[in-house]
Amino acid sequence: MFEYLNSIDTNDVRTLTAEELLSIYGISAPAGNTQVNSVKAPSLYGDKLIIKGDAFIYGCIRTPLTLCSGIYFGDGTEDAPSITFANDPTTGLYRAGTGLIGFSSQGVTDVIIGGGAMQVDVPITTSGGSNLVLNPSGSSIDFSGKTLINIGGISSNPNRYEVIAPTTVITTNTTPTTILTIPTVTGSAYTISVDVAAADVSDSTSSAAYTVTTKGKNLAGVASVIAPYVTYTPALDAALASSSVSFSASGTDIIVVAVGVAATTIKWQAAATITRQLF
Repeated sequence: MFEYLNSIDTNDVRTLTAEELLSIYGISAPAGNTQVNSVKAPSLYGDKLIIKGDAFIYGCIRTPLTLCSGIYFGDGTEDAPSITFANDPTTGLYRAGTGLIGFSSQGVTDVIIGGGAMQVDVPITTSGGSNLVLNPSGSSIDFSGKTLINIGGISSNPNRYEVIAPTTVITTNTTPTTILTIPTVTGSAYTISVDVAAADVSDSTSSAAYTVTTKGKNLAGVASVIAPYVTYTPALDAALASSSVSFSASGTDIIVVAVGVAATTIKWQAAATITRQLF
């Protein structure tokens, strides 16, 4: 048997029985503890193993595993990733689509990478004392139509910050309409300057721009603003001459209100720069 196995013809293969394969590697398996079905093995030195078909290994591979070629995994799913962990089988990596890799945690996708983009569906946090750096070498960071900060947590932000309306607001008449809500903190004084852009959808030509500034405060959980407000209108086309922007207060919120034009569809967008001081 060993003369045949030491043949210089590396393509000379034959089927080995379980006993022959174990004896080549000096393995002694007690009856009932190890199962090795017949496999294809090259005849040279007995240092290679060719398995044609499926291979089943019950237990752990207890030595480092070095791969000399590629390895292929099934696609997997969000709740059953292809690459996962013995103690957390719903956490890992899976194929989320053509060219897309999904990272799921306990059966829910947190991140998808691929196609030149990364989709993150969870808050991005850093360790204590670390900075979050976004696109340091790029030309810009796009916050189009999104809130720049979590306006629900203003109390934890510095005393100078900026917010932008999370959505575009549309008016079709002269009904006062809220275009931006700014939460305030009890026991605080504010200076708020709001920039507003308006576009007349009805004629797709007319526009308006407003800068409105007010002083506000929150005493004992009640917000208020002064009147009159300081208003600057650098550009106001004739069709929007009767539109306006002002402030009001409701509960702990300071509100930016727009008044449109009758029978005219206007799209509004607002952003505010806020300076705050605690009493």
